[in-house]
Amino acid sequence: MMTVNWAVAISLLGLLVTSWYYVNMLTLTQQLQQANTLNAMHAEYSSSKTLEALEILEEFIDERGVVNYAFDFLELRRKRDAKGRAIDRARRHLTQWFSRVQYFYEFGYLKHEYILRFPGPERSRHFLHLIEPLEFISRRATGRKHSGVFDFLREVYQMPHVRLSDEFRQTVEQMLPIQGEDQTSEAILDDVGDDPLSDADDRKREEM
Repeated sequence: MMTVNWAVAISLLGLLVTSWYYVNMLTLTQQLQQANTLNAMHAEYSSSKTLEALEILEEFIDERGVVNYAFDFLELRRKRDAKGRAIDRARRHLTQWFSRVQYFYEFGYLKHEYILRFPGPERSRHFLHLIEPLEFISRRATGRKHSGVFDFLREVYQMPHVRLSDEFRQTVEQMLPIQGEDQTSEAILDDVGDDPLSDADDRKREEM
């Protein structure tokens, strides 16, 4: 008849209970962390700063028209106009926010089902329509590649991969100063710094 080593059995049972408790606590901690991240992102998007940025851009588009607003933005920045700087700050703020959504998602701080609901496809589509032309101008003027956040949003929300038209790109190239002119790219857009997380992550993804 086989005897039971109760000391060993109790130790194994204790190990199983401890492991179960640890796994559940780890899962709960991750869920709380993701919930806190989502709440923080939601609060920032609902902040007066974000609402003001959206209002500035939407009013500028209403004033200048969908076709011309990006080119008018570049002209304002060439002239170092205060309105151009205000639009650029609004562009930068919104780009930083959506870049953080990408960052948190790719590093596991936000679940896929979370970002399907917030920011969601409608907010993301509005961001693409408002910001991508301005972001292209900003980055082209300072010699950087186009931000990956736009294609990230298209992929997540399965939106058509419609890029900026060749005509738009050519017009921007013609409006930007050529080498040797007195007004350099840095002079046109001298305060267009973007979210350091976004640019650093672009480099990190390239190295992977």
